[in-house]
Amino acid sequence: MRRRRVQQVRKKGKQDYAYGLTPVDYSKPPSIAPTLIPPPQKRGLQRLLAPATMLAFLGFGVYLYFNSDAETYDYWKRVETGAILIQDDDEEIDDEENEEEE
Repeated sequence: MRRRRVQQVRKKGKQDYAYGLTPVDYSKPPSIAPTLIPPPQKRGLQRLLAPATMLAFLGFGVYLYFNSDAETYDYWKRVETGAILIQDDDEEIDDEENEEEE
């Protein structure tokens, strides 16, 4: 592939550059962009929703961390290995009702 040479064309004493761009003129300082206006403030519930949600999750995590029970972990390990079968509480209640009727 050959590269094309960008040619400058003279028109009425001015130079036109490729893509309508002009070289940077360092003799004058750039204009300063105006600051943007701040966004409107959130009202009531919108303002408190995100912090309240974060505090709730943090509180729940702290609660679980400090109130963890080693017996619970041992129980679920035994359930996963098959040492304990999980039974439905409703079946036990139904069995007790059937025994009372007989």
